[in-house]
Amino acid sequence: MRLDKRWQQNGKAQVLKLSKPKLKIMNKSELIREVHERMDKKITMKDIDLMVDAVLQVMSEKLKSGEEVQLADFGTFSLAKKSIKSLAEK
Repeated sequence: MRLDKRWQQNGKAQVLKLSKPKLKIMNKSELIREVHERMDKKITMKDIDLMVDAVLQVMSEKLKSGEEVQLADFGTFSLAKKSIKSLAEK
């Protein structure tokens, strides 16, 4: 989110841009590595990768069929319908 603040200084418009700090984003490989470490390396990274793929595939299929996916203490996932007009504006 960027905000422009404008003010006059010496008769000239000045612009101050404020930016939200960038958040660290964890990708799939980092997630697999973190789970592997937390499991004391008892499960191979390949097996964790297969499990993550399976979980995401099941969630994707359920969402596509119109169901919500609710994970206790984590969140609820659902698909939002967007109009063609709102998609075209992007």
